[in-house]
Amino acid sequence: MVPGLTHRKWGQHIHRHQTWWKFSKPYFDYVARCQFLLQQGRTVADFAYLYHEGAPLNIKDYSMSLERPPGYDYDLCAAELIQKMEARDGRIHLPSGVSYRYLVLPKSGALTLQTAQKLEELRKAGAAIVQQVQVTGTPGLKDYPKADEAVQNLAKNWPMLPEDGWNAILAKDNLKPDFVGDDLHWIHRRCGGDDIFFVANSTLETIERPCTFRVAGKTPELWNPETGEVFALRNTRQTDGRTSVLLKFEPSQSWFIVFRDQPSTQIAAGSSFPSWKTIQKISGDWNVTFDPKWGKDEPLVFDTLDSWSEHSDPQVKYYSGTGVYQTTFDFPKSNVLDDDAPLYLDLGRSI
Repeated sequence: MVPGLTHRKWGQHIHRHQTWWKFSKPYFDYVARCQFLLQQGRTVADFAYLYHEGAPLNIKDYSMSLERPPGYDYDLCAAELIQKMEARDGRIHLPSGVSYRYLVLPKSGALTLQTAQKLEELRKAGAAIVQQVQVTGTPGLKDYPKADEAVQNLAKNWPMLPEDGWNAILAKDNLKPDFVGDDLHWIHRRCGGDDIFFVANSTLETIERPCTFRVAGKTPELWNPETGEVFALRNTRQTDGRTSVLLKFEPSQSWFIVFRDQPSTQIAAGSSFPSWKTIQKISGDWNVTFDPKWGKDEPLVFDTLDSWSEHSDPQVKYYSGTGVYQTTFDFPKSNVLDDDAPLYLDLGRSI
């Protein structure tokens, strides 16, 4: 179906009739690079949150109870996974290779006896199990009231979350945040000896943020998922088992920060955070031609680069195809500040 909106008003289905399809390769290259790296190794998270074992289970409501300080990631886990957990070296391990520092119980205050018995086994092996609220019994009536009494007795062995939250526990255990970067979003994976951080600026602003990673003793590199380039990260500082660096982001830009024992030999030349300087502004009219198969068969002259949605002509206002803009301008050689410096055409942003 042309122009490609096949899922009612949202147009969520991606196919060759989308208006931007033939321009989409850079986007899919970006997604492919991101997905390749984010499938490497295993996720790094400090908290495992146990689902409520009763009914109903509403994930939207449950997510409100995932209280934790910023900089610490988490996974949700069902009771079936609890049975597969083992505790050793102060961490809780799953057969997949993922491990956690803390296992947090649900705010429902109810556990099945089978789960409670496994939790007590983990506690005795050194697992850190934390109650958000006091567990008072089971979520059902099986073996009532003996099962409730047994769960209550087991729960007495598990510490409660302090009134001031996690700060006291984390300070006592000296567990620093895995990532610190203000309002940046992040994901941490570990593959063999390499640590892979995906860090994203979700704002529409150009920002600069000091970022700290809970990794030390490795060489950090900046990987650009848009181009595949790898840059050496300079001016980093390693203290107290963590690495700090200043990162710069364009609007909605993302980077991978990869910590490796053996740095890459394919380091791109130049700066990973280039600076830009405007040397000339292009003014004048633009001739715009449209694809007649999509509705508009006559070229127009635009004296300003306005949104089509604000145009008075309905064939432009509701046009869904591709437009080609053409103009001419003079570019004196005196504008070139450095013969080796690349020149870019800034087309502005429409968000």
